[in-house]
Amino acid sequence: MNIKNRKSNIELLRIFACIGVIMLHFMGGGV
Repeated sequence: MNIKNRKSNIELLRIFACIGVIMLHFMGGGV
């Protein structure tokens, strides 16, 4: 159960990183 939770946490972190990169791309190249 703990391992599953940790894996889910890593996936969530990955998604947040992807969103951050997209936001940075829009802020930097959207102007």
